[in-house]
Amino acid sequence: MEGKFNHSIKVPNQYKKAAKLLKQTFESGQSVKGQIFEQKHVLTNRLYALVAKISKNKAKLDVLIERSSILRNEPRLDKYICLVLMTELLFGAKKLNGESKPVVCVRGYESKFHEILNEIDNDPKNSIIQQIDVVKPRYVRVNTNLLSRADALDLFVKDGWNEIVGEFNDYDKFLEVVRNLGDYDFVSDMHVKNLFVFPASSKQYWAKYVASGEKKFILQDKASCLPVTLLDPPKGSIILDMCAAPGMKTTHLAAHIRNKGKIYAVERDERRYETLSEYVNGTQSSCVAPIKLDALLLDDDLVRNVEYILVDPSCSGSGMTGRLFHTTEKDLDRLAKLTGLQSRMLSHAMRAFTRAKKIVYSTCSIHPEENEKVVQECLEMCPDWQLIKPIAFAETWKHFGSPKFKHIGKKCVYAKSEVDLTDGFFVAIFEREIDLTKPIQPYSRNDETWKKKYPTETTVDIENTKPITDESVDLTTDDVESKETATGKDCTNGQKEGVPDDSVEISEKSVEKLTKKSKKKKKRSSEHEEGNVSDQVSEKTHDGKSKKKRKRKAVDEVSKSPIIDDTVDADSEKVKKKKKKKHDNNSA
Repeated sequence: MEGKFNHSIKVPNQYKKAAKLLKQTFESGQSVKGQIFEQKHVLTNRLYALVAKISKNKAKLDVLIERSSILRNEPRLDKYICLVLMTELLFGAKKLNGESKPVVCVRGYESKFHEILNEIDNDPKNSIIQQIDVVKPRYVRVNTNLLSRADALDLFVKDGWNEIVGEFNDYDKFLEVVRNLGDYDFVSDMHVKNLFVFPASSKQYWAKYVASGEKKFILQDKASCLPVTLLDPPKGSIILDMCAAPGMKTTHLAAHIRNKGKIYAVERDERRYETLSEYVNGTQSSCVAPIKLDALLLDDDLVRNVEYILVDPSCSGSGMTGRLFHTTEKDLDRLAKLTGLQSRMLSHAMRAFTRAKKIVYSTCSIHPEENEKVVQECLEMCPDWQLIKPIAFAETWKHFGSPKFKHIGKKCVYAKSEVDLTDGFFVAIFEREIDLTKPIQPYSRNDETWKKKYPTETTVDIENTKPITDESVDLTTDDVESKETATGKDCTNGQKEGVPDDSVEISEKSVEKLTKKSKKKKKRSSEHEEGNVSDQVSEKTHDGKSKKKRKRKAVDEVSKSPIIDDTVDADSEKVKKKKKKKHDNNSA
């Protein structure tokens, strides 16, 4: 049946599985590594190798799809099946067997694909080639809550690693050292404390460590470490991480202040909240209090005396080197929604916490719409805040914001994959002077500036937007194999460790009760109107934006005491008694 499509012939199962994984990855914004981390897919080495090849060659695949017009010419061809089959044909087995319709279709474009590949390969100055040629090293952060820097160095030497020692004041020289690391060399990073750089060839060594489930070392990209480094809160600080899951930056903050202070780590989604809580436990970040709540509902009444804020909201992920990203009309619409959400998050951080004096805003995006534009909008809305230049990086860093944004671009930091050997990243730092002798007017959503800027609510699928583990786990085929061998089960850290004692969790019974009442369209009883803040917020979170204003009002009226008072030790008997009393009241 050569030359004809046989609809009765099915696409090979492994290709269908790979396509399904790609679809979930692309539509959720989460990386393939994140899917594995959450145990959504137990992948065979063959399947993961295929998906890894797609990720590795994503730039070429984008160009091939665009220039060949295969998806425009073949509207019935699923784009994810197309990506899988193209990768197998061009970068994998170099052939496609079978006569299923998608296989025959992609095979028919083979000569066109090779023609386009030759054009790309003969243009060494092409920016696509630069992106493809980037080979990132392995960045490893020492979790100083569990292991000192000195002990970490001793462990490396004991395992046969050779430290390249030197004081690096020249960033170009440092990058040259990183590019030329031998298979058994490592070096301390010149910008981030307790971060070490290992060669890309060290994947087998770190795969075995990841398989062990220990949290003494965190596999975290350098770019992801920049926000905490630039926020730089001192020990004893009260910090708010508004978009905390999965917990890489949160636990980095905890290590930075040596567990001395308080960190409110906020996540509204149940699954991601559990991931955050488990990671906080595993890293022994005892100063962290996870809170299951929409960060846009937080203010001084719920968390008091916040001084430092980290805002790392959902973004397009266009800077992640392991992320597939195709620019389509749907993507542009999603980008617009994300930009609205990001502006709301940052402006809320600027206005809802009257004692906040420093904020860091970051994204793993390279789009100015999500970066400089958001910064510009929020500065216009909140003139008491000033954008400051990162003094620690001013002399050595290479990439700053776009000059198109006057007085803003030069103060913003970009990490570029092809130069900095990291993921693409953006960071902006804000500060303001606070006169404690004068009262600061609390922010309100009734504020005219807010109403003018956001006449209607901007919605986005937050649950499926922010990547879970791009910043922490860099699994390869070898990693998966090593992990499965070590655990005997799957490729992720097995048992859940539960929720930290000082976390704030919304009662499932409260959620169920409120949801049932909402479905029956009954009026809320006086008992619920006088109920706790967590119950009210739960209904808001689960019932959607149609009830947002009513729930916000309820929170404003009822909540006059903080969720967690920073003046009280979260593990003290006093707090435990309060929790027990609160539980008894809710049960009654």
